[in-house]
Amino acid sequence: MKKLAKALLGLVAAVAMLFTGLATSTAAMAADGDPAPTTTYKIEFKDADGNPIKTSAQHTFEAYQVFSGKLSTKTTTGDKPTTTTTLSDIVWGADVDGDAILTALQTSTEAAFKVKAGATEQDPKTNPFAEQKDGNYVVTTAAQVAKILSDNNTGTDNDFAKAFAEVASAYTETLTGDKANNQVSTGAEKTDNSTTPATKYYTYADITGLAAGYYLVKDKANSQDDKENGFTTRYILQVVQNVKVSPKGDVPSVEKKVKDANDSTDTDQTTNNWQDSADHDGNDDISYRLYGTMPSNLADYETYTYKFTDTMSKALSLKNTAADGQAAKYELHVYAVNDKNFDSSKELSTVAAANKAEVKAVASTENDTDEFAKGYTLTYADVAAGTTGTYENGHVLTVNFTDVKKITKEDGTAISVTKDTKFVVEYTAVLDKDKAVIGAGGNPNKVDLTYSNNPNQGGDGKTGKTPEDKVIVFTYQLDINKVTMGEDKTLVPLEGATFKLYKATKVETGQDGNKTYTWDSGTEVKTEATKVEETDSNTGQTKKVTKYISNFKAVDDGVYKLEESVTPEGFNKMKDIIFTITATHDTNSQDPKLRKIDITGLTGAKGDTNSGIISADIENVPGSQLPSTGGMGTVILYIAGVVCVAAAGLWFGLRRRTARH
Repeated sequence: MKKLAKALLGLVAAVAMLFTGLATSTAAMAADGDPAPTTTYKIEFKDADGNPIKTSAQHTFEAYQVFSGKLSTKTTTGDKPTTTTTLSDIVWGADVDGDAILTALQTSTEAAFKVKAGATEQDPKTNPFAEQKDGNYVVTTAAQVAKILSDNNTGTDNDFAKAFAEVASAYTETLTGDKANNQVSTGAEKTDNSTTPATKYYTYADITGLAAGYYLVKDKANSQDDKENGFTTRYILQVVQNVKVSPKGDVPSVEKKVKDANDSTDTDQTTNNWQDSADHDGNDDISYRLYGTMPSNLADYETYTYKFTDTMSKALSLKNTAADGQAAKYELHVYAVNDKNFDSSKELSTVAAANKAEVKAVASTENDTDEFAKGYTLTYADVAAGTTGTYENGHVLTVNFTDVKKITKEDGTAISVTKDTKFVVEYTAVLDKDKAVIGAGGNPNKVDLTYSNNPNQGGDGKTGKTPEDKVIVFTYQLDINKVTMGEDKTLVPLEGATFKLYKATKVETGQDGNKTYTWDSGTEVKTEATKVEETDSNTGQTKKVTKYISNFKAVDDGVYKLEESVTPEGFNKMKDIIFTITATHDTNSQDPKLRKIDITGLTGAKGDTNSGIISADIENVPGSQLPSTGGMGTVILYIAGVVCVAAAGLWFGLRRRTARH
């Protein structure tokens, strides 16, 4: 699927720690406020402006009470009135195993917890939850844990809060009974018909009926595994009193592009852009590009897995430049680009050298080593057995990073990867002339991106997948039908011809407006007897007739010359014909289509968009039948002369005889 709207991209939230609610977490401090009436509260999934949040993948959010207590509010007056919400008389909440959380905190070696200063500046910092006195832990209650959280509030999304959320999440109790309904919100599917095609998204109902407390909001376990555009939200911690939760974030995106290069370089014939469709000759080298972005919360991950999976239809194959018997050597390069202005349509040559780097290729045999994470691995194989449809007998290319945060150049120099980095894979494929699909069906290939999708686990294990993005290469067929004028003044099939088709590799227009052409070596095809169906214009009935056709398969748009290299005996040779094929196809579409085929300069030629066949009748005229010297005319003249001489002799003989008598 092409570029999902950023507003609908998958979910990853920063930890929203409202530590003001814990800053006065003891009963004594809470006495300054006015006790809130006993009531229930809700969590709304809305942004700061009150608009419902939207996600492109369906989530199931669950709310777990980590601490419970009494909720109080205090409002100050003055130029800038403020309202402070506090939670006092704190105990462990109803939805967690408090003892297990406490033990995990006390024994944790997590670096983020090491914030308590030592006796001197030289002493290492320690975990405040692990403090002991006389061999016993000092921190033993929920209120003490909450106080430490408050004391280490260094701002929203701080590492201390993240580490606590991960511990608390590991010891949540299963939501059962009413809680399984009341403390859960599953996305409701909606459709945005303003986009083409229409876009699916999800919105979320409020979680209601909550008692006062400090809540952990998270995705249901494993609900985002391998889900299209799936992304596990960063744990959200919130003191509840009718609050709005608005997770913000991103998932990576992927695009696929193909270059549409025309061999005929006349100004009005050339396109050479990265786009969603192209047309090419059979056996052409075709340039492809994969383009991937990073998520906006890349910094939340300790490691980040990233894999392009590119599937080619049967007529396409990765170009191998290795000699026979040698290990495969593919025309493929991978780049990391750190240029905010770079996008999938731009050339790498527009990026400053300092802002791009070619990534090291790593052999798959180096798996499970430190070296393996320093680059990408390439695999290329046939599609899985049993694959049917468009990609049957096709091929699969993968470019896999085990951790984009550790990649290097070929010389070992580290490459900086941030949320703004783009990864670009460029490779060359070949269109097999004999396997190519002619016409509107085209020769597609597609890509998707597999990526780490759970920042709460450091990036290990859990993955999501982007929607597929597709491009397509079209190619056409030229059918030259050899005919002559029959006795009934209608065109009839004529056998015995051979045609040669040349493509212009360069077209130049002189100052006088005349064009000169440089042609390729040409392709020669003899006409073959071919059974075709024809419809009688008078009766409407269809019948099969034999025609003599030269079939030029898998041709591109461009400028061509047709030459009759062998002429049927007794017929005049056809004069060379220069003509142009042009095609219209979608260049920016999630599902690109072939729209039109046009032919100029080839009289009577017709292009069928669906079949991709361009057909034209080429008529031959018989040579003139003139008498030649020594032929039948002379023989007749000789016979007439002999007859005349014989008659004259007979006349004179009879006259002489009559005179005697």
